Amino acid sequence: MKPGWVAQRQTLTEKQVAVLRWIADGCTDGMMADQFHRISAAALRSRGLVTTSGRGSTWTAKVTAAGTEYLRDADGQNPPVPRQANVSVTQSSS
Repeated sequence: MKPGWVAQRQTLTEKQVAVLRWIADGCTDGMMADQFHRISAAALRSRGLVTTSGRGSTWTAKVTAAGTEYLRDADGQNPPVPRQANVSVTQSSS
């Protein structure tokens, strides 16, 4: 991946946008009750929108300049359309 290049920036789900906002707000305690936020943060990291470090209780995340720009676009007049979350085979058969 080229430096400064962000893959799939316009393809975040609504939950990923919520996690990005949570990280931008300083990862407020009690806001994310399950482990989804860390999985989502890894996806955001792979898109260049956040950085993460540590494990367990030392885990931290910070928004990058690209993440700040994404949130600015999301709050603007022409926001990117959130994509549908992936559905597993077992979830789609019900």
